Amino acid sequence: DNNMSWWGGKLPPGHILSSQIACLNHLFPLRKDRDAVLSIAKTICPEIEDVLKIGNDTEPAYISFEVVSDKDYLNEIYSTRGSNCTSVDALIVSKIKGKTIMLPIEWKYTEFYNNTDKSTENSDSKSPNHKKGDEAKGKERLERYCYNDKNRLIDNSKQLKSLSNYRNSVYFFEPFYQLMRQTLWTEQVIANKTTETIKADDFIHVHVIPSENKSLLQKKYKCSNKNMEETWRDCLQNQEKYKIISPKDLLKNVDKNKYQELIDYLKTRY
Repeated sequence: DNNMSWWGGKLPPGHILSSQIACLNHLFPLRKDRDAVLSIAKTICPEIEDVLKIGNDTEPAYISFEVVSDKDYLNEIYSTRGSNCTSVDALIVSKIKGKTIMLPIEWKYTEFYNNTDKSTENSDSKSPNHKKGDEAKGKERLERYCYNDKNRLIDNSKQLKSLSNYRNSVYFFEPFYQLMRQTLWTEQVIANKTTETIKADDFIHVHVIPSENKSLLQKKYKCSNKNMEETWRDCLQNQEKYKIISPKDLLKNVDKNKYQELIDYLKTRY
């Protein structure tokens, strides 16, 4: 109903390791329950006082999924919600002392990443203009997020640290490439709150990762020689705006009596 793309196609993927499905299985049953969503938000940040319905769906709820902005601020020229553009797996909008705080959520399950440098990636071999070593995709990404004449997104970011050279930098290795884009996206939604459906004054970026996923969390990344959290925190100005939490801990304060069936299911499946 909300014209979202599923990972891999028009229908939900049958793959049992899909993190998109894991996110939905954990959060979708709670999306209309203010108290349940508030308990999740307060687990992320105890100072949160309330949660708000999000008006970007045909049926507003306290959690929205595959969220994109109304306009393209990252030079991506997207056309489909949740496909070929920067989005967040889930979003909660909360209130703290009169301020509206976005909680963009990136959900991981069994993901792990190789050492592909997206700043030097070549064009597709089947592309009519393909030349070996042309770095066409990499140049496009560098122009999009770093060197665009209208908005040097990373340099102008208040949360991401600027670098003297972005080619081969940490921002173009996963999972940091994704986190970089989501941070820029969130900042731009906030900067354009007067015209965006989602209106907020600040944000806390939430990274949901099972603590057992050592391949993602404990890998020493080539671009930093540090683990995932240490690598990303080195890129951030304000550490309080980035939280890592496991799926189990995220739901630990949800009403056990009301949602025992869901909790039992999630424990069995995940």
